[in-house]
Amino acid sequence: MKNMVFFFCLRVFFVRLIFFMVCNPVSGRESFNTSDPENRRWPYPLLPGNFEQLIDDLLRDKEQTRTTIGEEETSGPEFALYSSYREGDIDLAAVYDNVLPLQSVFVWQQYASLANDWRFNNIEKYFGRNKPAPPTWISQHNATSFQHSSVNTAFQALVDDLQQTNRKYYAYEVKTNILRRGDFVDVVDGSLDGNEVFLLYFMIDEWKVNQYGELLLYNGQEMVSSVKPAFNRAVLWNSSLAYITKPPSMNSGKSLCFLTVKYTTDLQKVALYEEERHQHMENKRFAERKMFESLVDMTDSYENFEVKDHVFKKYITENNKKIFVFDDMFSHKDLLILKEHVEDYGEYYFDDSLEEDNDNVQWIASLNIEHFTQTRLWRTVQKVAKFVSGGHLDWFPYDIACNNIRSCDSTQNHQDCEYGEEEWTFLLYLTPNLTLESGGETAFYTDSENHEYVISVTPKFGRAVIFEGIIPHSARPPSSLFPGPRFTFAVKLSLKPWIAWKKALKQEFAHEEYMHYAGLTVLKKYYNHLLEKLAKRDLIVEQLIGESLTESPHGIDVCEEHGHCKETLGPNRYHADTPEVSELMRRAETMEADQDEDDSWLQVIDPEFFHESYIDLKEYLEVMERKLFIYKSSGKAGISGELNKQVFTQFLKDREEIKRRYIQLLEVLI
Repeated sequence: MKNMVFFFCLRVFFVRLIFFMVCNPVSGRESFNTSDPENRRWPYPLLPGNFEQLIDDLLRDKEQTRTTIGEEETSGPEFALYSSYREGDIDLAAVYDNVLPLQSVFVWQQYASLANDWRFNNIEKYFGRNKPAPPTWISQHNATSFQHSSVNTAFQALVDDLQQTNRKYYAYEVKTNILRRGDFVDVVDGSLDGNEVFLLYFMIDEWKVNQYGELLLYNGQEMVSSVKPAFNRAVLWNSSLAYITKPPSMNSGKSLCFLTVKYTTDLQKVALYEEERHQHMENKRFAERKMFESLVDMTDSYENFEVKDHVFKKYITENNKKIFVFDDMFSHKDLLILKEHVEDYGEYYFDDSLEEDNDNVQWIASLNIEHFTQTRLWRTVQKVAKFVSGGHLDWFPYDIACNNIRSCDSTQNHQDCEYGEEEWTFLLYLTPNLTLESGGETAFYTDSENHEYVISVTPKFGRAVIFEGIIPHSARPPSSLFPGPRFTFAVKLSLKPWIAWKKALKQEFAHEEYMHYAGLTVLKKYYNHLLEKLAKRDLIVEQLIGESLTESPHGIDVCEEHGHCKETLGPNRYHADTPEVSELMRRAETMEADQDEDDSWLQVIDPEFFHESYIDLKEYLEVMERKLFIYKSSGKAGISGELNKQVFTQFLKDREEIKRRYIQLLEVLI
């Protein structure tokens, strides 16, 4: 009898095991759960095994081009001297136009957009000091790579033209700078020795005179030159001159982007600055993990507190949506840890595009979901979400970030989710010295049409607000009397972990699409002959497009609760096993002439697949293939939170590697 029970239990175990394996196909050719990069979908031509070949081809092509052009054309750029400033027989400043070939301009713009390490210089730290404030946002680049670039070759020719000396100058500080209207800048004093040369190159396509943004040069207390921004223009001056770069005018919505390079004859200085840059990158690499690790252990104040004891206010909109305000839930120490991290090591994204229904926050520091959910902060947010939602336990974050808003920013009314989605947004204010006169409120509205106010919440340091994500709201910039940023830590919550991971994946792929645009556009525009050669040699494109995509994800009905059969991230949404998708791939590959007459075939996957993309997927087949693969992998993970987490985690690892490869490619091309 015991043997019969044993074999029956064993049989049940194996049946369930087989059922689990069938319903959760997470291994094989298209699985993310493998350390072998060959088994994951990569964009052509960055597939493993082809990347190194492409690098070799690009280097060889670059060398052949240099040899073909000849020495007479590689000695320096064909620039036009616009103006200069002299003292006696010595040129102290000069303005040059048409500095770089158009190809180099475009390649450098894409390189700077990818190889960025944005650092925020808090203006408050400079008040009351003799040290001048540099431009508010800077991204320091690898000076060693820059030394060997064609861009630096062109700039070196300008340095030699200005200095008229046989001394060798080396680039030691290479930065991309962004100035926005209202930014605080100060005059940078000149040095007494004047042994260095500073260069400013405007990275703009078009700039109007009433947008300001001029560079002013001073000799002592007197201005000696004023230079307006212009496309492909470089300004050089001796380091003995003081300077200031003015921000754009108040009626300008555009950012002033420019490159600054400092040249020295001191090789020790070159090594010192590069060492400092490497040290900052190393510190930043581990900063977020260390910061969150310091917030893991629970303390008595967090473990034992009751959410209801911290409710300050509760508001209900006309359509019965809720807003809760809490005070004194977090310790002062934890608030400062979070604030100081986003100030010193925040992984910032910059977006100055003005789109309808967007919050129009230009600077956002993203934070890792997995790291955050290990902390006492998250356990507090969980308790709050359970309290306001009537006991629901499964809320999970899909977006964690810190918004950096300043007085001259222009934020917009928006909603954090779509109608039919159940979401909450948790806000935590992190600016300690805001007063009532400083502004910075969060305004909430009754609906998206009439925009009558429900309430505006004062951003008191440490105050938390949680509200249903469908409520229209807007973050108000601080007053012009307040010099610093308004920091707001934001956590967006989905109803279930699996929904959150899928939304996070979709959201993060938008960043990857921008990355593909920056890298692949350069390759396709200027080096298509090498891509064609690579395709013919290895038949990679044919293999990618022709591969079978017939694996079907398991089907699970998720309409049991909360009406989520309408949830746009259901497990069956993203798969590529239908004849319609095969037709989509065929039509996209052949680019048939009649597609412009009827684009309905583009909707067979889902309406947002193409129209919400940063790039034109009909043009970038490689990205469309990768997007199909990623969405299908998410679909195969079904409603398992753990499997969706694995897909998301591996996606981030792959994206970092792809980004590294794009940067390496562009470093070869600049």
